Amino acid sequence: MGNTSSSPVVTAQDKAILQLKLQKDKLTQYEKRTNNLLKSETLQIKKLLRENNKTGAKVILKKKKYQQSLLESVSNQILNLENMIQNIEFKLIEKEFLKGLTQGNSVLKKLNNELNVKDVNELIDEVNDNIEYQNEINDLLSTSIVGKDYEDEIDEELQALENEVIVKTMPDAVKTEIKENITEVKEETQKKTGVERKQKQEALLA
Repeated sequence: MGNTSSSPVVTAQDKAILQLKLQKDKLTQYEKRTNNLLKSETLQIKKLLRENNKTGAKVILKKKKYQQSLLESVSNQILNLENMIQNIEFKLIEKEFLKGLTQGNSVLKKLNNELNVKDVNELIDEVNDNIEYQNEINDLLSTSIVGKDYEDEIDEELQALENEVIVKTMPDAVKTEIKENITEVKEETQKKTGVERKQKQEALLA
């Protein structure tokens, strides 16, 4: 299958930035060559002075001064180009930001038109009422059913464990008889607790 992705669109702004960068590169290369030339001319001037050729040294020095003035102008042009490129790129970013902001504002406005404040408030109130009602039911169940029965079960289990400890210290014949009695009591207690819990739940839900 072929590549279906589209090529990036080159805009007029992209072309302008490219031209500015190319011009800046040319000036930077010129600046580098001129600096190297100035260093070479400085060495020539010193050599001529050592040879007592002040006239020749003066000619090269004048040429050097002129090139330095050109170099200063080139440096300013490079700086101006850099500022211009940065300004254009920033404006493009700013443009995209404003475009995104406009689109986001349009979507937000559309969503606000679809949402009715009154309907939202009614929905929130209904949800809060349901949560409050459920919390009330949970509180009733935890206090009236779980609370007392849970404490009763703890007391009964504690008593059973205590009885088992006591039984271990008794003769085997007595142990057997007591264990049978404890088992019967446990079964009756569990049945009674289950019936009472069921009755309380039915009473609450009635």
